Order: sequence, then structure tokens, then C-alpha cells
Amino acid sequence: MERPEFYFSIGDIETDIPFRRPTLVSCTDWWKEFKYEVGVDEFDIWLCGSFMERTLGVYNRPPNDLDVVFTGEIQNEARLKKLLDRAMQIGFDNKVLIDAFWSSDVLFPHHNEFKPYATIRNASGYSKMVGGELVQRHYKADEIYPLSNGLFQYVYYEPSPTYKKVQQRRDSGEYVGAILSASEFFD
Repeated sequence: MERPEFYFSIGDIETDIPFRRPTLVSCTDWWKEFKYEVGVDEFDIWLCGSFMERTLGVYNRPPNDLDVVFTGEIQNEARLKKLLDRAMQIGFDNKVLIDAFWSSDVLFPHHNEFKPYATIRNASGYSKMVGGELVQRHYKADEIYPLSNGLFQYVYYEPSPTYKKVQQRRDSGEYVGAILSASEFFD
């Protein structure tokens, strides 16, 4: 059996169509569709990371994905799982990688002093095949809890790799800590 040239899977979501680096057009197209998903209004949805920093003229390297952070009380885990899945699927449909997850603190990577936080993702990791080479990554944390419906909670009591990366970029002047509401940015 011939291996596909490209393949990406995360939880229940997969694609064999290569995605590109996010652009304002591809991310706006993603939001135009995603904002109408049932349950979106139950969360605050934030944009952050290298795409936002670059869009605001701070970060000078090309971003790989759009980081989308959900915050707020989780009223229904099944609905959160569906929203995380749909965020990624709609991203794939627009040929852009959406890194969507829920967080107990949207500012977690931007605090000057680390504060414990938790995230919830729709998978324990992802698999990616590019040019016949398979890469598998599993999310890591101080504590990991499988939840219902295919969700996983990650608890961090010590600085995570994401926290350390953002701190390094802030210290070097590559990041200013851009976090914007998705609706304010796109609408």
C-alpha cells in the first residue's frame, strides 16, 4: 500500500489535503463559517500566538497555525468537543491549521511569573505524514486526565514548553502578548 504524500490527524479529525501557512484571508474565511456553530456563544474565543503577533506587525517569522483559545465555564463537554473538532475541520476545509483548545487562563503564557493552569484538547496528540515521513506527537503536562467524549485535560503546575517559548519570544522582543477576541478581530 502506497503511503500518502500528506496526512494529518488529531483525535477524530483528519485530512489528506495539505494546509498552508495561515493568512488573513484563510483565517477570516475560517471565522465566517465557524462563528455560526452551535455553542460558540457559550465561550469567549481568543486569538493569539505567532499569527496574531505577525498580523499586528510584531513577529517577523511566518506562522504555522492560528491559535484559538476558548475560555469560560464548560456547560457541556460534548458540545466543547464538537466545537474543537469543527474549528479544526473548518480550518482544514480552508487549508489552514487551527490549534483550538480550551484554557482556564487565556493569559497563561504571558504572566511574568508562572501560574498553574489547565487546558482541554480534543485529542491526546496528533499524527502527521509529510513526504512519506510519519511524525507522532503526544501532548504532555504535569497531569493528564481523559475526560468524556474524547477530550483530554492537561494540568500544568510548572512552566510548560509553551510558556517558556512565549517568555523567550517576549524577552527577545518578538512577542508583545497579542490576545484579541475573535469576534472583535474578524467582525
